[in-house]
Amino acid sequence: MFFLLLLLLLLLLLLLLLLLLLLLLLLLLLLLLLLLLLLLMLFPHLPYLIFFVQTLEDLDMSLFVHPWDMQMGGRHAKYWLPWLVGKLQ
Repeated sequence: MFFLLLLLLLLLLLLLLLLLLLLLLLLLLLLLLLLLLLLLMLFPHLPYLIFFVQTLEDLDMSLFVHPWDMQMGGRHAKYWLPWLVGKLQ
């Protein structure tokens, strides 16, 4: 009789542990969903950007992003050379 009660108690603890694990997984899923909503609020064009980058990948194309903070001093400023070539060092 004692062993049956002990076995029942162990099964109950195992069930409780599994329930706790499920609760933690649901909490993690909720946090991920909130993070996704926050990203969509901060960057509303993010789905379009992801679609654009995926389309570029499907077409085996590259995307060139030009640097914005350029040095425009000296003899290069006359022809806007830093804007055409890149940052000269």
